[in-house]
Amino acid sequence: MPILQRTEGRPIGLWLPEAAYSRETMDSFRESARQASLEQDSISDSIQTAYLIADARQFAHPPAVGQAWARVESTEVLLAIARDHHLSGEFAFGATTTSEFLASVRSRGNGSLLVANDLESLLANPMQADRFESIVHSLREGGVHVVPPIPPGNAPMFALVDNSSWSDYDDTLSRGITSDTRWTGLRRSDGLVVSRIHRNQPISQLWKHAFTLATERVETAVRRDALHLLESVGATRRPHVLRRLAVAYGRHWFRDHYQAQGVSTNETDFGRSTEDLLGSKVDVEIAGFLARGYVLMLMGTRSDPRFWDNPDTRVTFQNVVLLVQSLRDLAEANVRAKDPGRAAALGRLLRATFLEFADWHARGEFAALQNVPSWETTEAAWYSSLESEVPERSPADVMKRATMFALAPAGEWPGGDPLLSVEETVADTGHIAGEAHGEWKNPRWCEHGPG
Repeated sequence: MPILQRTEGRPIGLWLPEAAYSRETMDSFRESARQASLEQDSISDSIQTAYLIADARQFAHPPAVGQAWARVESTEVLLAIARDHHLSGEFAFGATTTSEFLASVRSRGNGSLLVANDLESLLANPMQADRFESIVHSLREGGVHVVPPIPPGNAPMFALVDNSSWSDYDDTLSRGITSDTRWTGLRRSDGLVVSRIHRNQPISQLWKHAFTLATERVETAVRRDALHLLESVGATRRPHVLRRLAVAYGRHWFRDHYQAQGVSTNETDFGRSTEDLLGSKVDVEIAGFLARGYVLMLMGTRSDPRFWDNPDTRVTFQNVVLLVQSLRDLAEANVRAKDPGRAAALGRLLRATFLEFADWHARGEFAALQNVPSWETTEAAWYSSLESEVPERSPADVMKRATMFALAPAGEWPGGDPLLSVEETVADTGHIAGEAHGEWKNPRWCEHGPG
Protein backbone atom coordinates (compact mmCIF):
# COMPACT_ATOMS: atom_id res chain seq x y z
CA MET A 1 0.00 0.00 0.00
CA PRO A 2 1.56 3.35 -1.00
CA ILE A 3 1.69 6.30 1.34
CA LEU A 4 -1.57 8.17 0.84
CA GLN A 5 -2.61 11.53 2.15
CA ARG A 6 -6.14 12.36 3.16
CA THR A 7 -8.06 13.82 0.23
CA GLU A 8 -10.83 15.66 2.08
CA GLY A 9 -13.34 12.90 1.49
CA ARG A 10 -12.55 12.69 -2.24
CA PRO A 11 -12.09 9.06 -3.32
CA ILE A 12 -8.89 7.78 -4.88
CA GLY A 13 -8.68 6.41 -8.41
CA LEU A 14 -6.80 3.11 -8.65
CA TRP A 15 -4.65 3.21 -11.77
CA LEU A 16 -3.07 -0.24 -11.71
CA PRO A 17 -0.07 -0.89 -14.02
CA GLU A 18 -1.41 -0.85 -17.59
CA ALA A 19 -4.87 -0.95 -15.94
CA ALA A 20 -4.37 -4.71 -15.62
CA TYR A 21 -7.31 -6.30 -13.82
CA SER A 22 -7.77 -9.59 -12.05
CA ARG A 23 -10.02 -10.62 -9.19
CA GLU A 24 -6.97 -11.86 -7.30
CA THR A 25 -5.41 -8.38 -7.48
CA MET A 26 -8.57 -6.69 -6.27
CA ASP A 27 -8.95 -9.18 -3.41
CA SER A 28 -5.37 -8.38 -2.41
CA PHE A 29 -6.09 -4.65 -2.58
CA ARG A 30 -9.18 -4.94 -0.41
CA GLU A 31 -7.22 -6.86 2.21
CA SER A 32 -4.41 -4.29 2.10
CA ALA A 33 -6.99 -1.50 2.35
CA ARG A 34 -8.53 -3.16 5.39
CA GLN A 35 -5.15 -3.43 7.12
CA ALA A 36 -4.17 0.13 6.17
CA SER A 37 -7.46 1.43 7.53
CA LEU A 38 -6.69 -0.15 10.89
CA GLU A 39 -3.25 1.45 11.02
CA GLN A 40 -4.13 4.80 9.42
CA ASP A 41 -7.68 5.72 10.35
CA SER A 42 -7.32 9.14 8.72
CA ILE A 43 -7.19 7.64 5.22
CA SER A 44 -9.74 4.86 5.66
CA ASP A 45 -12.56 6.77 3.96
CA SER A 46 -10.42 7.54 0.90
CA ILE A 47 -9.33 3.92 0.53
CA GLN A 48 -12.71 2.34 1.12
CA THR A 49 -14.34 4.54 -1.53
CA ALA A 50 -11.58 4.08 -4.11
CA TYR A 51 -12.61 3.46 -7.70
CA LEU A 52 -10.88 1.55 -10.49
CA ILE A 53 -9.65 3.03 -13.77
CA ALA A 54 -10.09 0.62 -16.67
CA ASP A 55 -10.40 0.63 -20.44
CA ALA A 56 -13.85 0.22 -21.95
CA ARG A 57 -12.47 -2.77 -23.87
CA GLN A 58 -11.84 -4.60 -20.57
CA PHE A 59 -15.56 -5.02 -19.91
CA ALA A 60 -17.33 -8.16 -21.09
CA HIS A 61 -20.03 -5.87 -22.46
CA PRO A 62 -18.64 -2.33 -22.68
CA PRO A 63 -20.78 0.45 -21.20
CA ALA A 64 -22.66 2.58 -23.69
CA VAL A 65 -20.95 5.67 -25.08
CA GLY A 66 -21.35 8.50 -22.60
CA GLN A 67 -21.81 6.08 -19.71
CA ALA A 68 -18.32 6.00 -18.23
CA TRP A 69 -19.18 4.73 -14.75
CA ALA A 70 -19.97 1.15 -13.83
CA ARG A 71 -20.18 -0.97 -10.73
CA VAL A 72 -17.91 -3.99 -11.05
CA GLU A 73 -19.80 -7.24 -11.05
CA SER A 74 -18.66 -9.72 -8.37
CA THR A 75 -17.49 -6.93 -6.06
CA GLU A 76 -20.90 -5.34 -5.34
CA VAL A 77 -19.40 -2.05 -4.17
CA LEU A 78 -16.37 -1.29 -6.36
CA LEU A 79 -16.91 1.46 -8.90
CA ALA A 80 -14.93 1.61 -12.13
CA ILE A 81 -14.62 4.31 -14.77
CA ALA A 82 -14.23 3.18 -18.38
CA ARG A 83 -11.59 4.93 -20.46
CA ASP A 84 -12.60 5.88 -23.99
CA HIS A 85 -9.87 4.09 -25.93
CA HIS A 86 -10.22 5.97 -29.22
CA LEU A 87 -10.41 9.45 -27.69
CA SER A 88 -7.54 8.72 -25.32
CA GLY A 89 -5.39 7.51 -28.17
CA GLU A 90 -6.18 10.60 -30.22
CA PHE A 91 -5.42 12.84 -27.26
CA ALA A 92 -1.99 11.31 -26.62
CA PHE A 93 -0.79 10.10 -30.00
CA GLY A 94 -3.14 11.46 -32.63
CA ALA A 95 -2.57 14.15 -35.20
CA THR A 96 -6.09 15.54 -34.96
CA THR A 97 -6.52 19.27 -34.71
CA THR A 98 -8.19 20.90 -31.74
CA SER A 99 -11.43 21.41 -33.67
CA GLU A 100 -11.43 17.80 -34.89
CA PHE A 101 -10.97 16.51 -31.35
CA LEU A 102 -13.81 18.72 -30.12
CA ALA A 103 -16.04 17.39 -32.92
CA SER A 104 -15.17 13.82 -31.94
CA VAL A 105 -16.17 14.53 -28.35
CA ARG A 106 -19.46 16.13 -29.43
CA SER A 107 -20.26 13.15 -31.67
CA ARG A 108 -20.54 11.01 -28.54
CA GLY A 109 -23.50 13.01 -27.28
CA ASN A 110 -24.18 13.94 -23.69
CA GLY A 111 -22.86 11.98 -20.76
CA SER A 112 -19.52 11.24 -19.17
CA LEU A 113 -16.31 10.31 -20.98
CA LEU A 114 -12.89 9.44 -19.57
CA VAL A 115 -9.80 10.47 -21.50
CA ALA A 116 -6.67 9.10 -19.83
CA ASN A 117 -3.10 8.16 -20.71
CA ASP A 118 0.14 7.69 -18.84
CA LEU A 119 2.50 10.63 -18.50
CA GLU A 120 5.15 9.00 -20.69
CA SER A 121 2.88 9.02 -23.73
CA LEU A 122 1.47 12.46 -22.97
CA LEU A 123 4.95 14.00 -23.01
CA ALA A 124 6.27 12.09 -26.00
CA ASN A 125 7.61 15.28 -27.59
CA PRO A 126 8.00 18.95 -26.60
CA MET A 127 5.02 20.06 -28.71
CA GLN A 128 2.52 17.85 -26.90
CA ALA A 129 2.01 20.07 -23.86
CA ASP A 130 0.90 23.03 -25.99
CA ARG A 131 -1.43 20.79 -27.97
CA PHE A 132 -3.03 19.36 -24.83
CA GLU A 133 -3.58 22.81 -23.35
CA SER A 134 -5.18 23.96 -26.59
CA ILE A 135 -7.52 20.95 -26.66
CA VAL A 136 -8.63 21.39 -23.05
CA HIS A 137 -9.14 25.14 -23.55
CA SER A 138 -11.25 24.56 -26.66
CA LEU A 139 -13.35 21.91 -24.93
CA ARG A 140 -14.16 24.28 -22.10
CA GLU A 141 -14.81 27.15 -24.50
CA GLY A 142 -17.19 24.84 -26.34
CA GLY A 143 -19.20 24.14 -23.21
CA VAL A 144 -17.69 20.76 -22.36
CA HIS A 145 -17.26 20.24 -18.63
CA VAL A 146 -13.64 19.09 -18.15
CA VAL A 147 -13.10 17.85 -14.59
CA PRO A 148 -11.38 15.04 -12.68
CA PRO A 149 -13.52 11.90 -12.29
CA ILE A 150 -16.40 12.38 -9.83
CA PRO A 151 -17.97 9.04 -8.83
CA PRO A 152 -21.77 8.95 -9.00
CA GLY A 153 -23.98 7.71 -6.21
CA ASN A 154 -24.92 4.66 -8.24
CA ALA A 155 -24.06 3.01 -11.55
CA PRO A 156 -25.15 -0.02 -13.60
CA MET A 157 -23.43 -3.35 -13.02
CA PHE A 158 -20.89 -4.58 -15.58
CA ALA A 159 -18.38 -7.42 -15.56
CA LEU A 160 -14.67 -6.72 -15.98
CA VAL A 161 -12.78 -9.47 -17.79
CA ASP A 162 -10.18 -11.25 -15.68
CA ASN A 163 -6.56 -10.80 -16.83
CA SER A 164 -7.38 -7.89 -19.11
CA SER A 165 -5.36 -4.70 -19.61
CA TRP A 166 -5.68 -1.50 -21.58
CA SER A 167 -2.58 -1.94 -23.72
CA ASP A 168 -2.99 -5.31 -25.38
CA TYR A 169 -2.21 -5.94 -29.05
CA ASP A 170 -5.12 -4.75 -31.18
CA ASP A 171 -4.82 -7.74 -33.51
CA THR A 172 -5.15 -10.28 -30.67
CA LEU A 173 -8.36 -8.94 -29.13
CA SER A 174 -11.12 -11.48 -28.61
CA ARG A 175 -14.50 -10.06 -29.67
CA GLY A 176 -13.03 -6.61 -29.12
CA ILE A 177 -11.99 -7.40 -25.53
CA THR A 178 -8.41 -7.03 -24.36
CA SER A 179 -6.38 -9.67 -22.57
CA ASP A 180 -2.75 -9.83 -21.39
CA THR A 181 -1.19 -11.33 -24.52
CA ARG A 182 1.30 -8.46 -24.75
CA TRP A 183 2.68 -9.45 -21.34
CA THR A 184 2.53 -13.24 -21.49
CA GLY A 185 3.31 -13.90 -25.16
CA LEU A 186 0.35 -16.30 -25.17
CA ARG A 187 -3.28 -16.01 -26.22
CA ARG A 188 -5.54 -17.01 -23.35
CA SER A 189 -8.28 -17.99 -25.80
CA ASP A 190 -6.29 -20.95 -27.17
CA GLY A 191 -2.93 -20.95 -25.36
CA LEU A 192 -0.95 -20.38 -28.55
CA VAL A 193 2.31 -18.41 -28.55
CA VAL A 194 2.19 -15.31 -30.74
CA SER A 195 4.84 -13.55 -32.80
CA ARG A 196 5.44 -9.91 -33.69
CA ILE A 197 7.51 -8.08 -36.27
CA HIS A 198 10.76 -6.62 -34.98
CA ARG A 199 13.37 -5.06 -37.26
CA ASN A 200 11.39 -6.34 -40.26
CA GLN A 201 11.55 -9.95 -39.06
CA PRO A 202 9.08 -12.11 -37.12
CA ILE A 203 10.09 -12.65 -33.51
CA SER A 204 8.49 -15.26 -31.27
CA GLN A 205 7.08 -13.97 -27.99
CA LEU A 206 7.89 -17.23 -26.22
CA TRP A 207 10.65 -15.38 -24.37
CA LYS A 208 7.98 -13.45 -22.45
CA HIS A 209 6.50 -16.66 -21.05
CA ALA A 210 9.98 -17.83 -20.07
CA PHE A 211 10.89 -14.50 -18.51
CA THR A 212 7.68 -14.60 -16.48
CA LEU A 213 8.60 -18.04 -15.12
CA ALA A 214 12.19 -17.03 -14.39
CA THR A 215 11.11 -13.87 -12.57
CA GLU A 216 8.48 -15.73 -10.55
CA ARG A 217 11.03 -18.34 -9.46
CA VAL A 218 13.53 -15.72 -8.34
CA GLU A 219 10.88 -13.64 -6.58
CA THR A 220 9.53 -16.71 -4.77
CA ALA A 221 13.02 -17.78 -3.69
CA VAL A 222 13.85 -14.32 -2.34
CA ARG A 223 10.60 -14.08 -0.37
CA ARG A 224 10.91 -17.58 1.06
CA ASP A 225 14.56 -17.19 2.00
CA ALA A 226 13.92 -13.84 3.65
CA LEU A 227 11.06 -15.30 5.70
CA HIS A 228 13.18 -18.35 6.57
CA LEU A 229 15.98 -16.12 7.85
CA LEU A 230 13.52 -14.23 10.03
CA GLU A 231 12.07 -17.50 11.30
CA SER A 232 15.55 -18.78 12.16
CA VAL A 233 16.07 -15.83 14.52
CA GLY A 234 12.70 -16.29 16.18
CA ALA A 235 10.91 -13.34 14.60
CA THR A 236 7.13 -13.32 14.88
CA ARG A 237 4.73 -11.82 12.32
CA ARG A 238 7.40 -12.45 9.72
CA PRO A 239 5.64 -10.97 6.63
CA HIS A 240 4.91 -7.81 8.62
CA VAL A 241 8.50 -7.58 9.89
CA LEU A 242 9.88 -8.16 6.39
CA ARG A 243 7.83 -5.31 4.95
CA ARG A 244 8.89 -3.05 7.83
CA LEU A 245 12.55 -3.95 7.28
CA ALA A 246 12.19 -3.07 3.60
CA VAL A 247 10.65 0.30 4.48
CA ALA A 248 13.41 0.93 7.03
CA TYR A 249 16.08 0.12 4.47
CA GLY A 250 14.42 2.38 1.90
CA ARG A 251 14.40 5.24 4.38
CA HIS A 252 18.06 4.59 5.14
CA TRP A 253 18.96 4.36 1.45
CA PHE A 254 17.17 7.61 0.58
CA ARG A 255 17.72 9.24 3.97
CA ASP A 256 18.69 12.62 2.50
CA HIS A 257 15.32 12.82 0.76
CA TYR A 258 13.36 11.65 3.80
CA GLN A 259 15.17 14.00 6.15
CA ALA A 260 14.51 16.88 3.75
CA GLN A 261 10.82 16.00 4.06
CA GLY A 262 10.97 16.27 7.83
CA VAL A 263 11.56 12.63 8.78
CA SER A 264 13.82 12.43 11.82
CA THR A 265 17.33 10.97 11.71
CA ASN A 266 16.20 8.25 14.12
CA GLU A 267 13.56 7.11 11.62
CA THR A 268 16.16 6.85 8.85
CA ASP A 269 18.65 4.94 11.02
CA PHE A 270 18.48 1.33 9.78
CA GLY A 271 20.34 -0.03 12.79
CA ARG A 272 17.87 1.56 15.18
CA SER A 273 14.90 0.33 13.12
CA THR A 274 16.31 -3.21 13.09
CA GLU A 275 16.70 -3.08 16.85
CA ASP A 276 13.08 -1.94 17.23
CA LEU A 277 11.80 -4.72 14.96
CA LEU A 278 14.02 -7.62 15.98
CA GLY A 279 15.73 -6.59 19.18
CA SER A 280 19.15 -8.21 19.38
CA LYS A 281 18.01 -11.38 17.60
CA VAL A 282 19.89 -10.70 14.38
CA ASP A 283 23.12 -9.00 13.40
CA VAL A 284 22.45 -5.67 11.72
CA GLU A 285 24.60 -6.62 8.71
CA ILE A 286 22.56 -9.79 8.14
CA ALA A 287 19.41 -7.70 8.40
CA GLY A 288 20.93 -5.23 5.95
CA PHE A 289 21.68 -7.85 3.30
CA LEU A 290 18.24 -9.39 3.82
CA ALA A 291 16.45 -6.04 3.52
CA ARG A 292 18.50 -4.86 0.54
CA GLY A 293 17.95 -8.16 -1.25
CA TYR A 294 14.21 -7.88 -0.71
CA VAL A 295 14.10 -4.25 -1.88
CA LEU A 296 16.17 -5.04 -4.98
CA MET A 297 13.78 -7.87 -5.81
CA LEU A 298 10.91 -5.38 -5.70
CA MET A 299 12.90 -2.94 -7.84
CA GLY A 300 13.65 -5.74 -10.31
CA THR A 301 9.95 -6.26 -10.94
CA ARG A 302 8.77 -2.65 -11.00
CA SER A 303 9.23 -2.02 -14.74
CA ASP A 304 8.08 -4.67 -17.19
CA PRO A 305 10.29 -5.37 -20.24
CA ARG A 306 7.57 -7.58 -21.70
CA PHE A 307 5.81 -4.48 -23.01
CA TRP A 308 8.26 -4.53 -25.92
CA ASP A 309 8.50 -7.24 -28.54
CA ASN A 310 12.26 -7.79 -28.26
CA PRO A 311 13.99 -8.92 -25.06
CA ASP A 312 17.29 -7.13 -25.73
CA THR A 313 16.43 -3.78 -24.12
CA ARG A 314 17.79 -1.70 -21.26
CA VAL A 315 14.66 -2.52 -19.23
CA THR A 316 15.29 -6.27 -19.40
CA PHE A 317 18.94 -5.66 -18.57
CA GLN A 318 18.23 -3.56 -15.49
CA ASN A 319 15.61 -6.01 -14.19
CA VAL A 320 17.97 -8.96 -14.46
CA VAL A 321 20.86 -7.07 -12.84
CA LEU A 322 18.64 -6.12 -9.89
CA LEU A 323 17.28 -9.66 -9.49
CA VAL A 324 20.76 -11.19 -9.65
CA GLN A 325 22.01 -8.79 -6.99
CA SER A 326 18.93 -9.59 -4.92
CA LEU A 327 19.78 -13.29 -4.98
CA ARG A 328 23.40 -12.55 -4.12
CA ASP A 329 22.39 -10.40 -1.14
CA LEU A 330 20.15 -13.16 0.22
CA ALA A 331 22.98 -15.65 -0.31
CA GLU A 332 25.35 -13.38 1.63
CA ALA A 333 22.81 -13.08 4.45
CA ASN A 334 22.55 -16.89 4.59
CA VAL A 335 26.32 -17.32 4.69
CA ARG A 336 26.57 -14.83 7.56
CA ALA A 337 23.74 -16.68 9.30
CA LYS A 338 25.82 -19.88 8.95
CA ASP A 339 23.55 -21.53 6.39
CA PRO A 340 25.81 -21.98 3.33
CA GLY A 341 23.52 -24.66 1.91
CA ARG A 342 20.76 -22.15 1.21
CA ALA A 343 23.29 -19.74 -0.28
CA ALA A 344 24.47 -22.47 -2.66
CA ALA A 345 20.86 -23.26 -3.60
CA LEU A 346 20.30 -19.63 -4.58
CA GLY A 347 23.41 -19.82 -6.76
CA ARG A 348 22.03 -22.90 -8.51
CA LEU A 349 18.73 -21.10 -9.06
CA LEU A 350 20.53 -18.16 -10.64
CA ARG A 351 22.40 -20.47 -12.98
CA ALA A 352 19.22 -22.31 -13.99
CA THR A 353 17.22 -19.13 -14.63
CA PHE A 354 19.15 -16.20 -16.08
CA LEU A 355 22.63 -17.58 -16.68
CA GLU A 356 21.34 -20.55 -18.69
CA PHE A 357 18.16 -18.89 -19.95
CA ALA A 358 18.98 -19.82 -23.55
CA ASP A 359 18.95 -23.52 -22.59
CA TRP A 360 15.31 -23.52 -21.51
CA HIS A 361 14.02 -24.82 -24.84
CA ALA A 362 16.46 -27.74 -24.87
CA ARG A 363 15.56 -28.51 -21.24
CA GLY A 364 11.93 -29.04 -22.23
CA GLU A 365 10.51 -26.08 -20.30
CA PHE A 366 7.99 -25.40 -23.08
CA ALA A 367 6.79 -28.94 -23.79
CA ALA A 368 3.23 -28.09 -22.71
CA LEU A 369 3.10 -25.29 -25.29
CA GLN A 370 4.18 -27.51 -28.18
CA ASN A 371 1.10 -29.71 -28.46
CA VAL A 372 -0.01 -27.67 -31.47
CA PRO A 373 2.86 -27.32 -33.97
CA SER A 374 3.73 -23.70 -34.71
CA TRP A 375 6.85 -21.81 -35.70
CA GLU A 376 6.72 -19.66 -32.55
CA THR A 377 7.57 -22.63 -30.29
CA THR A 378 10.33 -24.13 -32.43
CA GLU A 379 13.93 -24.21 -31.32
CA ALA A 380 14.90 -21.98 -34.24
CA ALA A 381 12.35 -19.33 -33.25
CA TRP A 382 13.49 -19.48 -29.62
CA TYR A 383 17.16 -18.94 -30.37
CA SER A 384 16.36 -16.29 -32.96
CA SER A 385 14.40 -14.26 -30.40
CA LEU A 386 17.38 -14.27 -28.02
CA GLU A 387 20.04 -13.23 -30.52
CA SER A 388 22.20 -10.38 -29.26
CA GLU A 389 21.33 -7.01 -30.75
CA VAL A 390 24.83 -5.79 -29.86
CA PRO A 391 26.98 -8.59 -31.34
CA GLU A 392 29.89 -6.19 -31.80
CA ARG A 393 29.93 -5.71 -28.04
CA SER A 394 28.80 -9.13 -26.78
CA PRO A 395 27.48 -12.29 -28.43
CA ALA A 396 25.66 -13.30 -25.21
CA ASP A 397 21.89 -13.01 -24.96
CA VAL A 398 20.66 -10.15 -22.78
CA MET A 399 19.84 -12.40 -19.80
CA LYS A 400 23.35 -13.82 -19.63
CA ARG A 401 24.92 -10.46 -20.47
CA ALA A 402 23.12 -8.79 -17.55
CA THR A 403 23.98 -11.67 -15.20
CA MET A 404 27.65 -11.43 -16.13
CA PHE A 405 27.57 -7.68 -15.56
CA ALA A 406 26.00 -8.15 -12.11
CA LEU A 407 28.53 -10.82 -11.10
CA ALA A 408 31.59 -8.97 -12.41
CA PRO A 409 34.47 -8.78 -11.96
CA ALA A 410 35.12 -12.35 -10.82
CA GLY A 411 31.75 -14.09 -10.94
CA GLU A 412 32.04 -14.85 -7.24
CA TRP A 413 29.18 -16.24 -5.18
CA PRO A 414 28.91 -15.97 -1.38
CA GLY A 415 30.24 -19.06 0.34
CA GLY A 416 31.02 -20.99 -2.82
CA ASP A 417 32.99 -21.25 -6.02
CA PRO A 418 32.60 -18.59 -8.73
CA LEU A 419 29.52 -19.17 -10.89
CA LEU A 420 31.33 -18.28 -14.08
CA SER A 421 34.49 -16.76 -15.41
CA VAL A 422 33.75 -13.15 -16.28
CA GLU A 423 36.32 -11.84 -18.71
CA GLU A 424 34.65 -8.74 -20.11
CA THR A 425 31.20 -7.36 -19.40
CA VAL A 426 29.14 -4.69 -21.12
CA ALA A 427 25.82 -3.08 -20.29
CA ASP A 428 24.93 -2.20 -23.88
CA THR A 429 21.60 -3.37 -25.30
CA GLY A 430 19.40 -2.96 -28.32
CA HIS A 431 17.26 0.14 -28.69
CA ILE A 432 13.66 0.18 -27.51
CA ALA A 433 11.26 0.46 -30.42
CA GLY A 434 9.85 3.97 -30.38
CA GLU A 435 13.02 5.48 -28.96
CA ALA A 436 15.34 4.73 -31.86
CA HIS A 437 13.99 7.72 -33.79
CA GLY A 438 15.86 10.10 -31.49
CA GLU A 439 19.16 11.76 -32.34
CA TRP A 440 21.39 9.11 -30.83
CA LYS A 441 25.16 9.40 -30.92
CA ASN A 442 25.11 5.68 -31.71
CA PRO A 443 21.89 4.77 -33.54
CA ARG A 444 22.80 1.08 -33.77
CA TRP A 445 22.42 0.19 -30.09
CA CYS A 446 21.76 1.65 -26.66
CA GLU A 447 25.11 2.40 -25.07
CA HIS A 448 25.73 2.25 -21.36
CA GLY A 449 27.59 5.29 -20.10
CA PRO A 450 28.87 6.28 -16.66
CA GLY A 451 27.03 8.82 -14.54
